[in-house]
Amino acid sequence: MEWTGERMITQLRMGSGAAEHLHRYIFASSFCKGKTVLDIASGEGYGTDLLASASAKVYGVDIDNDAVIEASQKYKKQNIQFLHGSVTSIPLERECIDVIISFETIEHLYEHEEMMSEFKRVLKKDGILIISTPAKEFYNKDNKFHLKELTSQEFYNLLNNFFCQVYLYHQKHVDASLIYSVNDRINHPIQEFIGDFTQWNAVKENSYTYNLAVCTNRNDSIHHAGSSFFKSEDFTKSFYQFELDRLTKKITNTYESSSSYKVGKALLSPFMSIKKMLTKK
Repeated sequence: MEWTGERMITQLRMGSGAAEHLHRYIFASSFCKGKTVLDIASGEGYGTDLLASASAKVYGVDIDNDAVIEASQKYKKQNIQFLHGSVTSIPLERECIDVIISFETIEHLYEHEEMMSEFKRVLKKDGILIISTPAKEFYNKDNKFHLKELTSQEFYNLLNNFFCQVYLYHQKHVDASLIYSVNDRINHPIQEFIGDFTQWNAVKENSYTYNLAVCTNRNDSIHHAGSSFFKSEDFTKSFYQFELDRLTKKITNTYESSSSYKVGKALLSPFMSIKKMLTKK
């Protein structure tokens, strides 16, 4: 798949973004043991493949048919099936899914109510939705791929209209990706500090990048995932190297396409030919 700057591609190991994506799937996998799972907007398919290790059956559904074809060729576990479809038209029967995974998808469309209604259609009565999206009040990025971002309150209100239980988490990237329970913070708040040997300051406590929620209409309580973090040093180093290589290639291409380089190369060409002849002798 061509990297547009938005979709996750595993070969690039895209720094903090890779750690955040992988951490979310690790978080979700504990809800999927022995379950029938839908990974909606599955893209390259790496998340679907990860979930398959814990699940009985995983469907990866994506609106990009080329992505579906590529994922089907790359990930071949027997309990995986990739399908072409959208979040508002899922190619599955009613009430056939135990757990829906929807990471960084809802902000890419305007039809939020339709998306949630379709999720409820394929989700079993006691099923679980695990969904994440950037927190509009803290995300602070001009992302051309995002059509309708949600504040934390808007996100919670939307989910609360469709599910009687909504467990909210926040995620941010520091030197590692951190997911922490909003409920846990009431009794065990996480305080972050920044500074050096001369001074330090408390970081605004409510600052985070993503909202992550576990939702269900079950009457009984569900498995509760506590706070966790995922170390990301290797991803960051790999991404820095990728960016360095990309920048070096860009500078080289720009230089080699310049008129001064072409003129200089033409002038030196006879001398380089003589040098090759002398070297061979």
